[in-house]
Amino acid sequence: MFFPSRDRRSFLRSALRELALLCSDQPGLLGPKALFVFMGLCFSRDEVVWLVQHHENPPIRWEIYSVALAHNSNSIVGISDNY
Repeated sequence: MFFPSRDRRSFLRSALRELALLCSDQPGLLGPKALFVFMGLCFSRDEVVWLVQHHENPPIRWEIYSVALAHNSNSIVGISDNY
């Protein structure tokens, strides 16, 4: 199943990790890479805002939702916030 926010967060974590390692190994590149650092921080801020906004009402995990519908259950049990 396709989860764009989960995939985006995974990519963002790996890209920020690589950028932090690059800047810590070669601090002279911080000046030329400053725009990328600020872009990464803006993207990570957007993801944090998304997580905070969806903390109370997480997106439905469709595998569990479809199983609950198949069993004609009125309540959806097992919805996790592991998004």
